[in-house]
Amino acid sequence: YCAARAGDAAGAVAALAEARRRDPRDWQYAYGEAVVRVATGAAAPAAIGSADRAAVLNPLQPDLAALRTSLATEDPRTQKRRAMEARLFISGFDYPPVGGGTG
Repeated sequence: YCAARAGDAAGAVAALAEARRRDPRDWQYAYGEAVVRVATGAAAPAAIGSADRAAVLNPLQPDLAALRTSLATEDPRTQKRRAMEARLFISGFDYPPVGGGTG
């Protein structure tokens, strides 16, 4: 997430993809990849696959459900704003959103 905050979208996505490769059953990495893709300007289709993978692993997670709804229904500017404000998770801990603040 630090790479995304620093403007290194490719580095952030690559790090999350590597984490997901190492632990493919952890929904947080797929969710984080979806959030980072949208927050750093990728079109929604690039993030939908990651969000869908996360949903298979944790179908009841409310932040994930909100992200998937946003990707399916909102305009790109709203999607990006919501992704910038989205809660982030690693190892069960909350991290500040990509856009800063408290989420």
